[in-house]
Amino acid sequence: MEEMKKDFYNTGYTNQLKIVAEHYGIFNDLFGQHAFFNPRVPLNITFDFDEEFVSPVNCGNLLKPAECTGTPKVTYEAAEDSWWSLVLTNPDGHLTDNTAEYLHWFVGNIPGGDVEKGDVLCDYLQPFPCRGTGWHRYVFTLYKQESKIDFSAEKREMPCHSLRQRTFQTTEFYRTYEKDITPAGLAFFQADWDETVTDVYHNTLGMKEPVFEFDWPPLHISVQKTVPHKKPFNLYLDRYRDSKEIATEILMARLKNRSPFEEEPTRRKLPNIIPWMGEERNLPSWKKTQIRKERLGMGRYRHLYENKPGP
Repeated sequence: MEEMKKDFYNTGYTNQLKIVAEHYGIFNDLFGQHAFFNPRVPLNITFDFDEEFVSPVNCGNLLKPAECTGTPKVTYEAAEDSWWSLVLTNPDGHLTDNTAEYLHWFVGNIPGGDVEKGDVLCDYLQPFPCRGTGWHRYVFTLYKQESKIDFSAEKREMPCHSLRQRTFQTTEFYRTYEKDITPAGLAFFQADWDETVTDVYHNTLGMKEPVFEFDWPPLHISVQKTVPHKKPFNLYLDRYRDSKEIATEILMARLKNRSPFEEEPTRRKLPNIIPWMGEERNLPSWKKTQIRKERLGMGRYRHLYENKPGP
């Protein structure tokens, strides 16, 4: 397996990773329109998931923030007398500036491939994608330095719990040091919200957690017709009723056979095994379908068996 991996790195790795990065808009969002580079140096990045397993970072794979709480382990092949910088940013999560990124980790002046001996300019902070904003990209960029660089202007306080200080722009960073650094390696993963993000906002960043919700447009209902063609008339008429009226109707049906001194009734295991008896046999098909749904607790009738609000 290692031989196959090494063979892939020596053949199609650079081109494949460049295609994937272009597909995800990495170059465009980090370095500007029409900019790109060939990631010549393969990065091997893992997060310790637990004492036995690790979560790897590849080419846009999906991880949860809970898997990325600790500082990642990064290895790559490099000459001992070379200098490198490693930057981890999120181009999708800035709360106030759509053109800026959040800096999650920055290690400069790395001697050879020993990341632990580099200068930590910004300590690691786990992903914190806001709830309701979907998947965020987290991009590792490895830069080859011409020599050791004075990064004192990039130094953040330790630990850095200020989003203002973590505001970062890759284009500005590269423009400042473009004579001394060259992008050489790339890897990224995607993460969306989980429970650990709430803890980061409250206990690490010391702020209220922002939550985003989609503003759904009002449901379009066409003009009611006197004789709708090929429409189940009971469902068609319910469409034009007040939802509160329907909810009240379901609630009254729920309370009709309930007692505050008895436990909640449960659904029968086979509710529709009961045969149609007497006059029930002559019921229209729509009414039989409605009764089956009531027995099964389907759709709005689920509230007959659960203490939840109406539809």
